[in-house]
Amino acid sequence: YPFAPWEGSAAHFVGIIGATMGPIFGVMMVDYYLIRKSEVDVEALYREDGEFRFQSGWHVNAFIAAGIGAIFSSILPNFTNWLPSWWGVYGWFFGVAIAGAVYYVLRSMALGAGAKVAKA
Repeated sequence: YPFAPWEGSAAHFVGIIGATMGPIFGVMMVDYYLIRKSEVDVEALYREDGEFRFQSGWHVNAFIAAGIGAIFSSILPNFTNWLPSWWGVYGWFFGVAIAGAVYYVLRSMALGAGAKVAKA
């Protein structure tokens, strides 16, 4: 591409962003709609000891779920020789679904162990 030498690296960058944003979206939607039932304690967002503090400000379950979803959504397009070709095209949606499902399982297990959920 003599007129757009950055095109190859830009496409790679956009692919990485797409592969990671889908799983993050899946985690956010599951947390808001399924775990918290569309209720968020806004004051707890700003408290140092609030329920959103998690482990020193890091929600490890969300990172694990988003990472697993990102791996699947970035690897799926490479297996179109064995899988139907549309799997690669819809890898973003698979990342959303996989990350959301993993997050729901991890968060449900944590809630069963005594973690608290927002009560608005």
